Amino acid sequence: MLGAERKEVVCAIPTPSTRRQVREFLGSAGYCRQWIPNYAKPLYQATRGGREDPFEWTEECQQAFKALKEALMSSPALGLPDLEKPFTLFAAEREGTAVGVLTQPLGSWQRPIAYLSKQLDTVARGLPPCLRAVAASVDLIKEANKLTLGQPLTVKIFMM
Repeated sequence: MLGAERKEVVCAIPTPSTRRQVREFLGSAGYCRQWIPNYAKPLYQATRGGREDPFEWTEECQQAFKALKEALMSSPALGLPDLEKPFTLFAAEREGTAVGVLTQPLGSWQRPIAYLSKQLDTVARGLPPCLRAVAASVDLIKEANKLTLGQPLTVKIFMM
């Protein structure tokens, strides 16, 4: 969790008025992307377009911006990976995005180690739902491997 001083700084961040400001915000908050599910997906669309294209800040962008600021201030502390304990990856695919949570046991609970999300490539997005879930799992396993360092990993796939 953030301290009071940092929460004030996050609260004071103004609403972006250019694509560059959106990218700057996402970049500066990027250190939390592993802890916040779907970290930048809604705001990513606001960064698209060329210089001659008008910048469009929709109500959806504003809601996503506000939600991300709130998540930055309230994200729970995640556990550090313990290579002596088994890892479990809960994975799913939703609207062309692989989403997952890497966990480890903590008593009778599963403690989150990292929230993972990654856009599927265009080929995978065109696959049937069951194969998109498999492609999403493969992408998430690659991301989780950076934290598990090749330790055994149980994968649980959910169809949405």
